[in-house]
Amino acid sequence: MAKPATQVDNVMDNIPYYDKWQLGEGIPIVKTFFVQDLKKVELKRWDRTGGNGAFINMEGAEGATGAYVSEIPAGKKLNPQRHLYEDLNFVLRGRGATTIWNEKGAKQTFEWQEGSLFALPLNAWYQHFNGSGDEPARFFSVNSMPIVFNLFHNADFVFNTPRDFVDRFDGDPEYFSGKGKAYPGRVWDTNFIADARSFKLEDWKERGAAGKNVMLEMANGSMAAHISNFPSARIKRRTVTGLDSMSLSLKGTVFRFSGRRVSSLNVMTGKTAACSPRRP
Repeated sequence: MAKPATQVDNVMDNIPYYDKWQLGEGIPIVKTFFVQDLKKVELKRWDRTGGNGAFINMEGAEGATGAYVSEIPAGKKLNPQRHLYEDLNFVLRGRGATTIWNEKGAKQTFEWQEGSLFALPLNAWYQHFNGSGDEPARFFSVNSMPIVFNLFHNADFVFNTPRDFVDRFDGDPEYFSGKGKAYPGRVWDTNFIADARSFKLEDWKERGAAGKNVMLEMANGSMAAHISNFPSARIKRRTVTGLDSMSLSLKGTVFRFSGRRVSSLNVMTGKTAACSPRRP
């Protein structure tokens, strides 16, 4: 039996559900392959979170990896949330605390500061608090929102499913302590890093340029992350990255070359620049 024409048009408009949902959130949507400084991205009131925000849609990452900048006004807190997408957060500015809990009664609070990196456990309740009464706190989220939204086509299901994944968060008092476990291959399994800018890295001779690196496994999730560092005036060996990846410059200046020739050049200056692997 044929579907009504209005439904067919809706299915065949080639606009991903995630993109449509973003439009209804009422905050800026930045579509780019490069952001010079995430601290300077213009934000607007985000009613869902109770703070301010802007989506960052990196070219090349469409449909796979999402991102947004969120800000907590001075002395305020964001609304409690839970969701079925994975969420990695890097603190761009400010200090504060986050409380995590689930419906089984597990609950804990941890503090963060500029440079902190943490992962939110899947579908656990959480709430962010600004620890300063004078300055806003801003953080950058990299997440799996596009995949989850485009799979289920239902925002209510994404944000309001009453399911505790106790294998992701069971209330372990050490969950956000910053402790972790090292594995071969420069892998560090943790859920919280107090300051990613000064985290101890390991030599990675195979990559060249006297580089150092650590691969991160966080919150028992499927999203991958790593931190790398290279001395000044060095060129590392060429690597191939997936189109769904993003790069965040924590400090220094990074020149990124793409293609067999110098077909594009990204200059990532400062501590909060971000780019995708796709060429302009």
